[in-house]
Amino acid sequence: MESETASVHWEWPEYDGNMDIDKPEPELFVPEEEPPVPDVPFPINVSDSSLREELQELQIVKEKRLCELSREARQSNYYTSLPNSEVDWSLEGRIVCRVVRCPFYGHEFQLTNFRKHLRSTMHRRLDEWYESEVAVFPPKPGPKSPTPERRGAGVLPPPTSPVFA
Repeated sequence: MESETASVHWEWPEYDGNMDIDKPEPELFVPEEEPPVPDVPFPINVSDSSLREELQELQIVKEKRLCELSREARQSNYYTSLPNSEVDWSLEGRIVCRVVRCPFYGHEFQLTNFRKHLRSTMHRRLDEWYESEVAVFPPKPGPKSPTPERRGAGVLPPPTSPVFA
């Protein structure tokens, strides 16, 4: 007997894009309700003109100091060859000689010329001068000055005055 194989023929249904597909609804995020922030009056009366001026002056000082620190952070590597020189970071300008007592102090340079300028013999000599003249020496040991109680609590002049010399 011949075996009969039953073949089942199956076709995909046609989809027109309007068929409803059962998908779960996404859960919407609902933030928790926060309590309202109470209105607290500013403790300082900013309308006071003297206080406002004082705050503005303080802000200006802070901005100047921030600019100095920024210049030092960006440009201090140029001055590493001059460890003894006094560098004025408050001097405005982008590429400027900031070494105090240099004849070119405040002079603007192109970057390549600036690097050469800082490595010049003049700057090395000035740095050597700073090392010898401006160096802080420890105080010489000498006789102990009397305590303030024995001097009459400041009645006598301090021991560094010309009277003791």
